[in-house]
Amino acid sequence: MTALADELIKAFPLAEGGALQIIERRKSELTVDVANELHTRFKKALEDGDPNTAYAASMLASVVYLKVGKRYDGLKSMFDSVQVRFMAAGDAAAYDTVRTAALDCMSKAKQIGANDIAFSAALTAADCAYFAAQACGQSSNDGLLWMRKCLDGLETAATFAADIGGSAWLVKFASLTAQATRDAPSLLWLNDKAAIDAQLHRLAAAAEKSIPIEFRFPNDPVKTKNIGQMLAELSY
Repeated sequence: MTALADELIKAFPLAEGGALQIIERRKSELTVDVANELHTRFKKALEDGDPNTAYAASMLASVVYLKVGKRYDGLKSMFDSVQVRFMAAGDAAAYDTVRTAALDCMSKAKQIGANDIAFSAALTAADCAYFAAQACGQSSNDGLLWMRKCLDGLETAATFAADIGGSAWLVKFASLTAQATRDAPSLLWLNDKAAIDAQLHRLAAAAEKSIPIEFRFPNDPVKTKNIGQMLAELSY
């Protein structure tokens, strides 16, 4: 189990002459234990600040989980790899690539009814768009396009939020919704203003439905107050 995980990570990336060849050659040895070991390697690499190994281990874990019929776990590990790429992104092009991968995860999650993964993936896509807008300059033409995609992503994420409960991702949803909807009204939307206003109304309704009144940002009362104020302004 450990030896096979080592071999796969060393042979990464997933290519015909690399890890995929080993997976095909040793497919009779692929088990849930191998996938779990790769997932453990992913978590350890994150703790050690080693994004390359974290990405390799998460992608490989996803493939092995899927090979042994664990679709949910396979998709969860696929989303882990998206998160690693998100942390490494630094410009609009990189965020665009990660956003595409996140939307692919969301689509796959919807197919198997994994609303928790779909919510996280949709929110990550919105987060990518927000950071891409910052990279371009929110008020630039590209920045406006990215901000619109961010609001679209938040709307999509909100459709899954009812099933999430009090997870850390709900905290992220509240934070990004507050920030994006505070920024959006100050931008010059010109002919799109009516559509943006309508979208902000929908997001206000979604936030009221999805974010509990007693929402608290963990261990940060000042941030809780600021986010609460922004969400209250959105609702108003």
